[in-house]
Amino acid sequence: MNKVLTGDVWGHVAKKLKKKIEVSAAISYVTSISLPLKKGDNLICDGSPKAISSGVTSAKSLKHYQNKGVNIYSVEGLHAKMLITMDSLVIGSANLSENSKSLVEASIYTTDKSAIAQAHAFISPYLIDTRYALDDDKIEKLLQIPVKKRKYSPNGKPKYRNREFGGDAWIITTRQLKDNKYNEEIEQNEIEIATEKKTVIDSISTIRWPLKSVFAKGAKLGDIIIQKFNEKRNTYVYSPSVIVRITKKSDCVLYYLQYVKKCDYISWTEFERKLDKNIFSRPIVKNSNRRLNTDEYRHIEQILN
Repeated sequence: MNKVLTGDVWGHVAKKLKKKIEVSAAISYVTSISLPLKKGDNLICDGSPKAISSGVTSAKSLKHYQNKGVNIYSVEGLHAKMLITMDSLVIGSANLSENSKSLVEASIYTTDKSAIAQAHAFISPYLIDTRYALDDDKIEKLLQIPVKKRKYSPNGKPKYRNREFGGDAWIITTRQLKDNKYNEEIEQNEIEIATEKKTVIDSISTIRWPLKSVFAKGAKLGDIIIQKFNEKRNTYVYSPSVIVRITKKSDCVLYYLQYVKKCDYISWTEFERKLDKNIFSRPIVKNSNRRLNTDEYRHIEQILN
């Protein structure tokens, strides 16, 4: 699973953390105590005298985490912003600071095993080298450093700062609509999207969906769509596409899709023949409309590639 987080990134992350899972955070500047780190967790930051004196890292915040049993490490010049558990990784732009709650931040949340392993490898040298550890005496010395904070602070919250993106994959069933409602608007939007993304118009398509459906309530920008198109007696399964724009109307939702590689399809008969039904939590049928788990999506993706 991959998902883009915006707005209060660490606030989103805090809701996902499980109490019994060990957390390691490598976040360059720390002035906030909002991340719920606990005994045995690791926090790597730039806790150098220069960072403390300029106010980009707070010795009081480091002392707070140390009192909770968190292992504190200082790497001068660190500019990473990541948080790692055994099964997830968050990496992006946000420091652990109050200012970050007003800035336009973006981070990626992923459960990709390779990325998680690489992130663990990145922090490992600092956790095993005692030169980077901040013990009681070192933090007490940092608390004595006079602080002259940098004056920059954003005014208000920028527009579009906090947006929600998806990380789900869906399989949905569509058909040709009899009316041409919204056709002019759809055509205009498709041309605009194709121009913006510097792609051909044929790589953009649109679906219209009822407001009260499970899909309309759950689908978000960035979600991946596998579309089964019913045409009279034939059904075709199209290659994966991504939701790139959503327009909510009074009676429906318009989803604008961009194909991941190219617009291609196979027949339902061929698709069904290649399906390994043991992979699916429940059967995929001609009228399926539901989320796919990671294994289900990867299997379908292999069939369609």
